[in-house]
Amino acid sequence: MTETLVPGLRSDGTPIPYHSLSGLSGCPIPRDASCEGIDPSTLFAVRDAAANSTRILTIDTSTKPAVVNGEIIIFDRNDVFLNALMTSGINDSYVNELVNADKTINLDAEGVARSSRGGFWIAHEGRGEVGNPDRPIESLNMLVKVDQAAVVEKVVFLPDEANALQDRRGFEGVTEDGDMVFVVTQRSWQDEEYPRVWLYNTTSEVWTYRFYPVDAPESFDGGWVGLADTTHIGGGEFLVLERDSKKNNEAAVKRIYKTKIDNYGTSRNGTVLTKEFVIDVLPLFAQADDGKVVENIEGMGIDGFGNLWVINDDGGGDHPTIMLNVIQGYLSD
Repeated sequence: MTETLVPGLRSDGTPIPYHSLSGLSGCPIPRDASCEGIDPSTLFAVRDAAANSTRILTIDTSTKPAVVNGEIIIFDRNDVFLNALMTSGINDSYVNELVNADKTINLDAEGVARSSRGGFWIAHEGRGEVGNPDRPIESLNMLVKVDQAAVVEKVVFLPDEANALQDRRGFEGVTEDGDMVFVVTQRSWQDEEYPRVWLYNTTSEVWTYRFYPVDAPESFDGGWVGLADTTHIGGGEFLVLERDSKKNNEAAVKRIYKTKIDNYGTSRNGTVLTKEFVIDVLPLFAQADDGKVVENIEGMGIDGFGNLWVINDDGGGDHPTIMLNVIQGYLSD
């Protein structure tokens, strides 16, 4: 079990910054050709809107503590991202916030998934909510696919009828299962009872969705419970990380569940998934940080050895970034 994450060094001797980590991923399980040359102990992470020039960080989990040993900057060299934004209907001023002059981009990257076709899927959380004049829609939720060189090759928006429901608590974790990309939203939108989990078919380019029965708040101080990340484990099964909006002694829900999708077809739209408890990670984080528990336990991924890892978002440096191997060999034979 690894505890506090530490930075590695760039070629110029400066440390690699890693604050505000919000998503975690390993190579696809089982490992395939896209993972050739990648050490099985490597995990990938992204930073959220607190950091500009979005990049994918590599983490070496073979050491104790784990080390951030690399960064892959995302570029929009062919203007794929820019053109998608220009046709999405958002205002030009916000386009300028997301696209930099050097063709780097500024995503609110809340999830990352290594793709079996090479490269990565990034889940960008939209900004603003429908019907709230104090939080106007400035950006839609989107999937951004980057290639092996971290150059944007595709941008995918939700259907218009879904965007018409947008809440500010949008896309969080993302994972891939063959032709399907599985995305969780943090909280329910409008008057829906549960958060949606979205399924994007990369072949048909059609979205479908299910509802995920998130736990009710259990903290004595109230709050909410939402979805933080997800990872595919084979056979149509996914792990889902739930967390509440509380920290320290107020925290009550920091749990991993397993759910299964038997049919990816559109006929199952709106079905409420069932879930199975896997592990409570709250006491593990408390043990790692002298009894303290941060609110934002945000990332979950499985390395090439089948070990299940969870990481917290440090809130821009307010807390130590803790990386825990919560189940050794979870997917091992």
